[in-house]
Amino acid sequence: MRKYILILAFSIILPVFVLGIVTIEIRGYTTSDWTQIEMNSPVIDGEVIEYKGIGNCQIIPWGIAIHKPQFDESKASFHIKLTFEDFSIEPKVVIKKGDIGETYVEIYASLESETVKIATLKNSENIADDPTNRKEFKITLNKLDENTNNDKKTEYERKTPRLTLAFYYAWYGTPEGPMGNGRWLHWYGAGMYYQGTNLPEIGLYDSWDEEILRAHMSEAAESGIDGFVVSWWGPGSYETDTIKKMLNIAKELNEKGKRFYISLYYEGYERWATRQETVDELCFALEEFAKDEYFLKVNGKPVIFIYSRAINSLSKEDWEYVVSQVREKCGPALFIADTLGAKFAKLFGGLHTYNVCGTFRKLPQMKLGLRFMNFQARKNGIIHVMNIMPGYDDTHVRVPGFSVDRENGKLYEELWKLVLNLDPDMVIITSWNEWHEGSEIEPSLEYGRKYLEITKKWSELWKERDQTKINKEALTGFFKKQFVPEINLLRASMYVKPDNKRIYIASDNLLAAYALRLLNDPLADTIEKELEKYNNGYDEKHEVIIGVKIPAIFYGRYNEYITSEFTEKFGLIDILYEKPDKSVIINSWKNYADLVVYRALNFLLDRNVREAENLFRTLMRMWDGYGLKDKAFKAYYETYKTALIMILAKRLEKAGSKIVDDYRYEIEKAKLILRKTQAFEGGFTVGYEVKSGEIIQADDTNTETTSIVTIALLE
Repeated sequence: MRKYILILAFSIILPVFVLGIVTIEIRGYTTSDWTQIEMNSPVIDGEVIEYKGIGNCQIIPWGIAIHKPQFDESKASFHIKLTFEDFSIEPKVVIKKGDIGETYVEIYASLESETVKIATLKNSENIADDPTNRKEFKITLNKLDENTNNDKKTEYERKTPRLTLAFYYAWYGTPEGPMGNGRWLHWYGAGMYYQGTNLPEIGLYDSWDEEILRAHMSEAAESGIDGFVVSWWGPGSYETDTIKKMLNIAKELNEKGKRFYISLYYEGYERWATRQETVDELCFALEEFAKDEYFLKVNGKPVIFIYSRAINSLSKEDWEYVVSQVREKCGPALFIADTLGAKFAKLFGGLHTYNVCGTFRKLPQMKLGLRFMNFQARKNGIIHVMNIMPGYDDTHVRVPGFSVDRENGKLYEELWKLVLNLDPDMVIITSWNEWHEGSEIEPSLEYGRKYLEITKKWSELWKERDQTKINKEALTGFFKKQFVPEINLLRASMYVKPDNKRIYIASDNLLAAYALRLLNDPLADTIEKELEKYNNGYDEKHEVIIGVKIPAIFYGRYNEYITSEFTEKFGLIDILYEKPDKSVIINSWKNYADLVVYRALNFLLDRNVREAENLFRTLMRMWDGYGLKDKAFKAYYETYKTALIMILAKRLEKAGSKIVDDYRYEIEKAKLILRKTQAFEGGFTVGYEVKSGEIIQADDTNTETTSIVTIALLE
């Protein structure tokens, strides 16, 4: 009998913890006519090293898929390499297959110095009423967590400004309108059957009506949308004139201070298109529209989106010809192809998917698929325009059709949260007004302005990242200015007395050393070495921030005077060591935001994620939209407490907690606020006020606050 090193998990009490990026190899065979091997972690890269047999093997966003002719029982062997992001220490593997044959799998993990087999799995089931014959396995990884690449991800160099776009349809006509001219176009089908899922709030409209176009574009701009990508069916289509009108309106909006762009969605033709016709039509679009100032451009190159219908109507070789000819005749242009294949999309310059609901159907698969596309786009050096949707329902116009429920806005907000997480080059919403397929965010009788309000909320938050970046050079410079060379430690503040003449061992220098480590500055070594004289700077409180357990009881505090030294630059400096006053127990610690975080971090060190999550909820109940109002709140928000939100959120995510997703908007807003507290000296101010929605820096910059904020932003 084969000796398996697979360990089946029947009852798990400990939480799932998350590793960093992990590469595994899958070797095996199948005698079924199809099989899929799926993981519960997102695949971000993959390679088919070897496939022997009939049919084909491909990487999918959650594993691998093999397809052979129906009822083919021949043996197909495979050797696959997959790379995962946020790999679970308790991964699940699902093997699906046809009704015939079996699928056998061996899984190997690549560690620093060796390749280790972590599982041997087989599915030979034929399960009644389950056409996928699904079999799930749970595996335990022994030393993989100690050898995982947990290095920080390299910072991505953006190729575009952050823009939110929306697909727009200009094919609607009414009998009274200029396009309909006595007819209904698109609104009604045969027998006056309404061809939509919902109804526009403003009533049925005509797409040649300039007042309608102006209202749509103005409303979109007010809602955080930067441009429309207009469905276009070639030179003689209704949309040609509409796009010209929209470019003129974009100019009007710009004169009113609303920047708005127009691009087009090349719909193409099915089966009968030729490559030369495609060249001619794309050149027409570039000559007719792209020279306009308000046509969407990236680094001076006009941007055209290409729908999958057009992509699939020509071969790869034909598209190579088309793109080269168009660029040769009409100048450099950037094409965003509707495809999941990043290597193929390199030919065009970018990729997107039009209908993420249709491609992946369920939210978990959407998240995996979009994560996969984002990683592949960056790996191949192309632009990813990430597709998000409020929902989908084409059952009114197609049989049988399908639908993906909006869940009262939850689906849309979950996809926006993923935007914040992945930070793609641009975002494109399907759609502004595709009423046939129920994907519209334009105000409707059914939903009112709900989806525009959601769009504005998340889009503006995401795009604000462009205006708020920390200056790492100035930040490092702040720490160096605080350094007292005669003592090898940092003083507390720059200007405020008496702290500009004091050195605090624990809350300042312990945390500063960790912050400088994140900044890759060698000054961290100097401080850490000096702290060895003082029990490494531990004070039974602040060390929990750097991953060292503290007692379960909070005490009052006092400063123990160590000594005073005269320094050339700062004069006489006092050295103080903060210590717990064990005669004073703080029983009301849940009223103080910082103590709530410290206790939660302590629970995480014990791998007690549930209690840490409960305390995170307690913490977020103190959040009022701009900061934490706890029992200690006085004149302004304390910056370090806002930073502690982020530190705890990141540690919870690292521990595999999903609770952070419920507060994604608040955490992103906290991050933006923190960035706005960086003063010209490079450090972060002790506090901030909010006036008319604007963040106003308050008080001095000091070492403790700056250290905690640095940890929050850079860890």
